[in-house]
Amino acid sequence: MRMPTPILVGLLIVIILLGASVACSLGSGGQEQAAETSADGENADPPRFPRWDVEGRDWPGRESSRFVEINGINWHYQVYGDGPVLLLVHGTAAASHSWHPLIAELAEHFTVINLDLPGHGFTSRPDAERFVMTEMAADLGDLLDHIGYQPELVVGHSAGAALLARMVVDGHISPQALISINGSFIRRQGPIGRFFAPVGRWIFESDRAANFFAGRVEDQQTVADALERMGTNLDERQVELYTRLVRTPGHIGSALRMMARWQLYELEPHLSKLDLPVVLVAGEEDGLVDPDEAVDVANRMPRASVIRLDGLGHFAHEEDPARTLEIIFNIADAKLQESFAR
Repeated sequence: MRMPTPILVGLLIVIILLGASVACSLGSGGQEQAAETSADGENADPPRFPRWDVEGRDWPGRESSRFVEINGINWHYQVYGDGPVLLLVHGTAAASHSWHPLIAELAEHFTVINLDLPGHGFTSRPDAERFVMTEMAADLGDLLDHIGYQPELVVGHSAGAALLARMVVDGHISPQALISINGSFIRRQGPIGRFFAPVGRWIFESDRAANFFAGRVEDQQTVADALERMGTNLDERQVELYTRLVRTPGHIGSALRMMARWQLYELEPHLSKLDLPVVLVAGEEDGLVDPDEAVDVANRMPRASVIRLDGLGHFAHEEDPARTLEIIFNIADAKLQESFAR
């Protein structure tokens, strides 16, 4: 019996958005070399990636977009405003558009750096081994060094928050505060994690799987329905942009590959070393990262606090930009004082 398309898409989004922590439960040892073939040994069709003149034709902030190649990665990033440097890092399977509802207000007070992570959006996909968290952290650090910006405040969503924590631990950045929005810092040990563990490697590493999932995204409503079933309601424009991305196998394949190599088990012992203010924002309706997890994570960090947002889900910053902006400005004012004065 063929599984209905909405269920397939919902499964895909669960895998992508939750999978970064699920994937880390697949093993606690070294990473295996990425497989470029399907499970039956046949070469998968080459994945198609988002095209700047098609999927990016009216991309949010297009006029502020820049491209630069560093160590074999062609990065897409955007620079807005003037002031203390604020770095925004999106989560798995998202892209720079995720922060667009906040950009205009932030740019009035900060120099905002917004970007697409490797293989996501319009940043090229590197070799498989570069999707390991420590390698991606180093690559992002190299980008910041090359373009000449060192962030004083960093904000990350979901897996992006964990990536920022890794960058702090490894010395690539030295911000004065880190804000996590529904951050995914620890491995999933529940039934979803146990279910995906046996098949995770094949799903996450196979371009054939990426082609399959992308081909099942029929239209924008399919994506909207899948998000809504997980407690997330986004406006039509944001859903349309996500639909563009998840219909391109290259973007989906990169997200899956990122999850397969994400190594949260290596970050967890270092959470106690994050000796800077960390604010863990948790949406009470988040169906992907349990909001109670923020309390657990905060207890592992020396200077962490938790802010819980009622009525908001995993994409809290997109669902209610005003409440998210209030948190960012309050933290900036409190932690960075005159240099971040509004």
